Amino acid sequence: MAKKVAFVIKLSLGMLICIATSVMHVERGAAALIGVDFDNPGGSVPTNWNQYGGFGIPALASNLRDETGVTTVVDLAITRAGFQVGTTGTAANAGTVPTHTQSLTGLGGLTFARGSSPPSSMSFQWQSLIAGQVYDVWVFGLTDATSAARNRISITGSGAPVSFDQSLTTGNLWVNGQVGSGSSLTSFAVPITANTSGQIIIQVTPVSTGGAVGIAALGLREKLPVPGDFNSDTLVDSGDLAKWRGSFRQTGDSDADADGDSDGADFLIWQRQLGSSSALVLAVPEASGALLAALALLGTVTRWRHCLTNRHCGGRIWRTRLP
Repeated sequence: MAKKVAFVIKLSLGMLICIATSVMHVERGAAALIGVDFDNPGGSVPTNWNQYGGFGIPALASNLRDETGVTTVVDLAITRAGFQVGTTGTAANAGTVPTHTQSLTGLGGLTFARGSSPPSSMSFQWQSLIAGQVYDVWVFGLTDATSAARNRISITGSGAPVSFDQSLTTGNLWVNGQVGSGSSLTSFAVPITANTSGQIIIQVTPVSTGGAVGIAALGLREKLPVPGDFNSDTLVDSGDLAKWRGSFRQTGDSDADADGDSDGADFLIWQRQLGSSSALVLAVPEASGALLAALALLGTVTRWRHCLTNRHCGGRIWRTRLP
């Protein structure tokens, strides 16, 4: 009996090796970020970011371009209120600017609102988004010595608002709820689902009544699906394995390689991405000893039949049934 079990497991590993050699290098491209930098006219700005400042801040910024230079359908509605509103060219301290695939050098300057009559506030509404799509959102806070801004941010899409404060100090850039650093921009992202109207709304009010608010920039990027995240909870974990097992050879609900079914190739992608919460490029490695451990998660192979010639494997592959 022991020999028979060992033989079946060996054949199953061979089957996975065969699948692995036909699924090498599955790639997923990254969505391009849309950036809006509020700075005085003529100020520096990251490449292909949309710049607005001075008297040139519109009520509606239409067809924003992304950082690759492509014009999009995305719009941004902008509302500012306060006794005094304007922009300054205050530079952001270099140590508080995150790293990014495209340099963020030039990110700085800010639009501000201050005074209590009317109370200072800002509202930004991303429009023409895909309803129900998850987006990574960034709100960059900045202040100068005169404004002494302190921001209270609320971001609303489909679901409960995400709120945080930005306790700004002069020249130090805040990225969402924390002071910026040399970490990657992606690590600061807040995921927000666009509402049924295709909108994400950002409200900015002062932390203290009568205080000021200051925003340096905004960023938005469509969040792409994570390969292997079969239950769409943004994580690749045991829950996705359970979903795959229920879909295996039955439906395409656990289809990580976009071939319309749920099979061993999709399991390999799950195995490679296990523990991931985001992925832009996926390369599935050739099967190795690690697959034996992954195979244990699937349970014991319960039945095998005669082998068939398979031209992709250059030999023989055993047909098995997984539980």
